[in-house]
Amino acid sequence: MSDFCTSLTLAQPVGYGQTVAVSYSDPSGGNDLVAIQDKAGNDALGLSNQAVTNHTSNAPVFLGATVHGSTLVPYGDKVIDWKRPFRRLSMIDAIKQYTGVDVSEMEEDALRSTCRDLNVPVTPSMGKGKLIDALFGEYCEKHLVQPTFITDYPTATSPLTKRHREHPHLTERFELFVNGKELANAYSELNDPLDQLDRFKEQLRLKEKGDDEAMFIDMDFIRALEFGMPPASGMGIGIDRLCMLMTDAPSIQDVLFFPQMRPE
Repeated sequence: MSDFCTSLTLAQPVGYGQTVAVSYSDPSGGNDLVAIQDKAGNDALGLSNQAVTNHTSNAPVFLGATVHGSTLVPYGDKVIDWKRPFRRLSMIDAIKQYTGVDVSEMEEDALRSTCRDLNVPVTPSMGKGKLIDALFGEYCEKHLVQPTFITDYPTATSPLTKRHREHPHLTERFELFVNGKELANAYSELNDPLDQLDRFKEQLRLKEKGDDEAMFIDMDFIRALEFGMPPASGMGIGIDRLCMLMTDAPSIQDVLFFPQMRPE
């Protein structure tokens, strides 16, 4: 999925307890300046989740109004309503809503048993994060037709993401889902070397269990974090998927510049 990286410009350096101004262009005609409060000298995403999610929704709202003259955009047999504000739902609450099961306090064995009870395929190599993700993918994604921000991902699903400052078992991350597919992903970068090392060790444990997608322990990265990493956050938007939605294209190859050169 092609990424379109956006940026937020800080009007002044972020310091402990300071109020900073985050500026961005709002093509839908809303406010161009958002004031946020820095609680602990941390990153822009955690400090201004509302601002970043608003910024994320600007592009499709602007495109819908430009291409279709409305925020109501037809796609196949559906009509996507891009009117803001978009729905917000935490990952745990989404699983609870669509399965009836609260997985917030479950450990790996309980999650594995829950997946089996709900007929979600599992493998011995899957850890807590992948089990939660499997439940979400099987039961929740298909219901997220209208634009929805899924927020507060568990730490087990996001090994490079900073912990939520009020709920340590969650992370400061959101994804935008439309028509049952991920359209954007954003999170606060983890810059605590001790926490990151612990996360890498858990990833190594999963790799030893047979998880091919688990990370290795990157000691060069840990060493760099020990020297110091400034607060940071990032966001990627799938431009190809956004173009599909705006042009009613059923295949991603219909919106690629050189589809013949892409592998089938």
